[in-house]
Amino acid sequence: MEIYSLNYIYIKNFLNDAVSYFNSNIEQSALVFAIAIMLISILILNRKILKLEKTQFNEIDDITSFNRLIDEELGTLKKEQNELNKVIKSSEHKLQSDRKPDNEGKLFNNAPYTQAVQLARRGYAREDIISLCSITESEAELILALHSNSKAA
Repeated sequence: MEIYSLNYIYIKNFLNDAVSYFNSNIEQSALVFAIAIMLISILILNRKILKLEKTQFNEIDDITSFNRLIDEELGTLKKEQNELNKVIKSSEHKLQSDRKPDNEGKLFNNAPYTQAVQLARRGYAREDIISLCSITESEAELILALHSNSKAA
């Protein structure tokens, strides 16, 4: 604002001095008028430039603020991504751990049949295999049919 006031006062004083100096001649008055118009035009352009600079600074501030918000959001997203990666790794580890007992359980569930096959190869009777391994009569007969001959062969 001080710049505008100084420019305005300067132009006003200049015009007063010029008018009093060139008051006698019309050509000189026209010249003073032309110079006055140029000075006023310069003042108007100067004001427009200052206004544009102010607008530009405001836009730069807005862009900087927006950039900070984007950086904060990006940081938050990176943290969430890291947390999700940890959850995924934990889930993968848990799945791998859960698979091991299943395999062990299958081996454990097959234990009566494995024992029955061993007993059949040693020549145990059908009734002994049924009572020792807790399997049905049909299962014992099948195991004897398959594995008692393997010893003879």
